[in-house]
Amino acid sequence: MFYNPEIRRMLTLAGASKKDIFYDLGCGLGQNLKIALTEFHVKKAVGIERNQKRAKKADHRLTRLNFATVKHKIVCGNFEKLVKGKLKDASLKEATIVFYGLSSDPELISDMAGQLKKGCKLVFYDHCLIPEVQPTKRDYPFYLAVAPLRKPKSALQWLREVVFWQRSSIYRKKTPNESELWDELRHDLKLMGNLPDFADYQNRLRETTKS
Repeated sequence: MFYNPEIRRMLTLAGASKKDIFYDLGCGLGQNLKIALTEFHVKKAVGIERNQKRAKKADHRLTRLNFATVKHKIVCGNFEKLVKGKLKDASLKEATIVFYGLSSDPELISDMAGQLKKGCKLVFYDHCLIPEVQPTKRDYPFYLAVAPLRKPKSALQWLREVVFWQRSSIYRKKTPNESELWDELRHDLKLMGNLPDFADYQNRLRETTKS
C-alpha cells in the first residue's frame, strides 16, 4: 500500500491519461485505481485481487464514485492465471499500463511479458525488482519498462539504472563499480526490511545476460 503522493508519482511516471487502460495486479482496496480514475482520468481501471473481502470492498469504494460500470472492474482471482491469459473477465492484452508489485518470480515475469502488447508500460517498485527486465525510466521507488520488455545487457547496466548512483564513494571521479552498486542496493533494501536473496538476484542476472 502506498501513500497518495506516491501513487500520483507512479501514475505520472507512467504518463497515465484518458487514453489508458490501467491494470493493478494485487489491487487491495483499490486506492491506485481510485486515483487513476479521479485524477488521471484513465479510460478504464481494472483491479485484480485474490482476497474476496478486499475485492468486494474495492468494488464498493469505486462504485460509490458513480462511474459507469465500464470505467472500472474488480476481478477476484489469481493473478498467476491472468499472466497466463487464463483468468475470466480480464486480459492483460488490453492494458496500456500495468502496475505490479508482488513476486518477481522469473517464470511469472516471463508469462506476463508474453501478454503485454507493444507499447504497454509496466511499472514496478523497489520491493519487486526484476533482474530479467531493464528499466527505461525511474522515479524512485518506482521503475518503468515498456513492452516488449528489454533484458539487461549486463549486471552493471541493470544496477546502474536501478540504484542510480552517480559517483563512487571510493573513486570519486568515477562511476561506482558493480561491487559498490550491489552493496548500495543491499543496504537500501535491508533498511526497508526487504532483503531478498542476493545470490538469487545475481544468478538471475547472470543467466539473463548470457542469452
